[in-house]
Amino acid sequence: MKVTGQWSVTLDGPSSGVRALTLMAPPGRLREAIAEALQAASPPAHARTAERRSPGQCGKCRGAFVVSYEAFPDESEERVPVACPHCWQVNHVLVAESAAEAKDYRAEKA
Repeated sequence: MKVTGQWSVTLDGPSSGVRALTLMAPPGRLREAIAEALQAASPPAHARTAERRSPGQCGKCRGAFVVSYEAFPDESEERVPVACPHCWQVNHVLVAESAAEAKDYRAEKA
């Protein structure tokens, strides 16, 4: 959106740790402004997330499954409900606290 001769842009990149970051840039400098904003908002390497996988076994059908989620290094875990991908029985597994809060995890057959 153009506002008073400048571009107004809102960036949303959850995987990069960027949420609702709004910036203003003059015409011809939008690309640089976005790159600078993303670099400034990017967490340091030690704080970035990595994919983790937690094994599980259904208490009903005994089918093996794996729960995938993103987690920060040394992040605490929380028990969450997960539907068995074999029979849909609800089981409970440990995932990273941030994934539990966002309900951002998925189960797959192992």
